[in-house]
Amino acid sequence: MKNLFYALLLLVITSACQTPYGSEGFMGGYSDIKISDSTYRVSYAGNDYISFRIIRARAKLRAGEIAIQNGFDYLVFGGSESYRRRGVTYTVRMFRFNENIRFNSKGKTVCTIKGEGLSKVDAEKHVRNKIASCLGSNYLIATDVIKIYGYAR
Repeated sequence: MKNLFYALLLLVITSACQTPYGSEGFMGGYSDIKISDSTYRVSYAGNDYISFRIIRARAKLRAGEIAIQNGFDYLVFGGSESYRRRGVTYTVRMFRFNENIRFNSKGKTVCTIKGEGLSKVDAEKHVRNKIASCLGSNYLIATDVIKIYGYAR
């Protein structure tokens, strides 16, 4: 019985130490800085009781929340930047579905996202096809971010 008590006590102590999902505080959390109308730097800091996979997921989840709160439909994550021992920062660009966006590499247009003149459903379908064909996994639809990374709460 005594061993069970100590095991439960240890479980309670260690589970209470994991970084909660929320704005940055003593135990860690997210922070974000608006760089321009459509660009943010989103960071998430954890502690020794949370995996780096969850830290990255929570930073992406926060970026999706910001996009939706500000009326953006798509976002692209710039390269991640690790900091401290348990943290990550992303530069996130956000777009609305009614924009036509050209992505360039080495002076050439690599991909074009059409949205102008399309319904939101058709624009999302077009973006999903572009993500699959040429944009890669750093480009996401904002509502998908919440579905994919919502487990990280």
